[in-house]
Amino acid sequence: MVRAWYLNEEEIKNVKEMNLSLPPKYVDLEDLYALCGAEFYEMNGQDEFQKFRQEKELNYEMKHTEFVRSDLTSTFDEHILTEDVYYLTVEGSGYLDVRDSNERWIRIEMVEKDLVCVKKHALRRFTEDKNELYSGKIYAKDAKIKCYKGRQKYKTAVNKVK
Repeated sequence: MVRAWYLNEEEIKNVKEMNLSLPPKYVDLEDLYALCGAEFYEMNGQDEFQKFRQEKELNYEMKHTEFVRSDLTSTFDEHILTEDVYYLTVEGSGYLDVRDSNERWIRIEMVEKDLVCVKKHALRRFTEDKNELYSGKIYAKDAKIKCYKGRQKYKTAVNKVK
């Protein structure tokens, strides 16, 4: 089951560690969406997930590692996506960091069967944990997702369209 907390950015020595502040400042899962545009779902079995996928019209699927190779040099690169994206943990565990409206990172711990949706235009990054075992998939409505590494590249692209 997912846990979430504010990162203590000044004390990060290893991004694959939990990096809890002292004392820890946990985030209630019901508050995640309002704070950073992330929603948590726990999937108990393939049938439940397939029904959820149909309801949300998630027609596009990609392995997490393929996404990294295609758009980023590392999943820990801060990036923005132009579509809502669902991250499913198939095996292992990792951390999905999402910026809140005050530019602070909220770290979301993800373990097997966890599904987290991060809304489009939210700044995010991902790392496996210290066990270095993570297998995951990314789901979206279609393959037209654009990825911008960092906020500045995103703003530049948006301004070109205007």
